[in-house]
Amino acid sequence: MWDRLSLEQLGQFVAWLRQPADNVVSLAGAAPARRASTVNRMLSAVMGFYDFHARHGVEVARVLVRWVAAAATTSRTPRQSRATAL
Repeated sequence: MWDRLSLEQLGQFVAWLRQPADNVVSLAGAAPARRASTVNRMLSAVMGFYDFHARHGVEVARVLVRWVAAAATTSRTPRQSRATAL
């Protein structure tokens, strides 16, 4: 299943990571269950997995890695470094 991941599914995973804890009724402005740094670390692990497979010829991984790299590049302002954009 990992080799058929869509961008929509990745977005749903990110949204799930950012949700409040399961035992919390979601209200506007509710605190997430995980810190942004934790979500970023989890996504870095996932993207590392896909980067590995992109380098070994898995097409969906190659497309996903390129899309994420392009999105990170276009979302930065000229003053931001690569480290702060991730």
